[in-house]
Amino acid sequence: MFKMCCGDCGECWWIGNARTCKCTDEKPVWDASASLVMTPNPAFAKREWVGLTDDEIIEIRLKNFDAVATNYEVYRDIEAKLKEKNT
Repeated sequence: MFKMCCGDCGECWWIGNARTCKCTDEKPVWDASASLVMTPNPAFAKREWVGLTDDEIIEIRLKNFDAVATNYEVYRDIEAKLKEKNT
């Protein structure tokens, strides 16, 4: 949430809410002291990357060894495994 303040009286309100002051100032200003993000968004939480273990790399290699796998198929298998571990 973001906060705006009246340039005349200094009264503040949250964006999305009605203006709380009755001043005629048409240019409200940002409240620099307000926290820009009130609650952390879990989508932006920093998570530790989980890579492949040696056994998983060997498993993918063996899966594609016997078949006539193209590099594209090998890369897709690696991508799928990493996605599984990191979501």
